[in-house]
Amino acid sequence: MNQTKTSNDKKSSHCNADKSYPPANRLLGKKSAHKYRNNDSLTKVKLGLNERQIVAIEYTRKLGRITNREYVKINLVARPTATRELTDLVAKGILQQHGKGRGSGFTLAKIIMRQN
Repeated sequence: MNQTKTSNDKKSSHCNADKSYPPANRLLGKKSAHKYRNNDSLTKVKLGLNERQIVAIEYTRKLGRITNREYVKINLVARPTATRELTDLVAKGILQQHGKGRGSGFTLAKIIMRQN
């Protein structure tokens, strides 16, 4: 018996191709996400930030708050990675944590907000 791909198989592979675009582009707009991904390398080195953290800072700046779940979604990383990188931003004084556990969220630190 010959097994051929059905139109449903093609649809599912086509849908997977759509997921290859970084979610940050959809949430922040292509120009905005691109701008912060290609941010000045001196700033990244000086603060020790990776591209995902820069995207998260812009996301927080635009929406006012970010959660671990949102970080996972916009950067396509595992939960432990999101937790580690958000905790790093808190340790560097860029974000402030509000709450603990599943309900916690992060906002920009007051110092960062004053500079804008």
